[in-house]
Amino acid sequence: MVETTTETFDVAGAVADAERLPFDSGAFDAATCRIAAHHFPDPRAFVREVARVLEPGGTFAFEDCIAPEDDDLAAFLNRFERTRDPSHVEMFAESEWNAWLRDAGFEIGESVTMAREMDYTAWVDRTDPGDERREMLAELVRTPEAAELYGVTFEDDDVATFSNRKLLVRAVLRE
Repeated sequence: MVETTTETFDVAGAVADAERLPFDSGAFDAATCRIAAHHFPDPRAFVREVARVLEPGGTFAFEDCIAPEDDDLAAFLNRFERTRDPSHVEMFAESEWNAWLRDAGFEIGESVTMAREMDYTAWVDRTDPGDERREMLAELVRTPEAAELYGVTFEDDDVATFSNRKLLVRAVLRE
């Protein structure tokens, strides 16, 4: 993504850990993160780091998949996601993200959750999980927990679609 951006636009790019950004404090007036934070080892540190590199009044636009507030359902969701994609670390609830943002000095201007329906087979195929993990997913997606979390639909006993929850936030760093 960095290579594509720097080739397409007249901007500098850097590849770095989200928890240790190689930029001066207050260097940016805006920052974004889209559907990546569930792969970060320390998302709280990431939020603090975004606050550090933003100037006061700077905007942070954030989107990621979220877990439910229920701890058992969240544990199921994260186990399911790690089965499909071993690079998945953890999804967190909306309340946790909002608390981390406020603790880092952000005021939340907008916060919206939404469900995104996806084709199940295409979603699984993206990570090419292999036959064993694919079978584990097929069993997990048919459980009551999956039905509650994902709104799974079937066609001829095959999983057709499911939905996952996303959080979209626009936050401004307090002055």
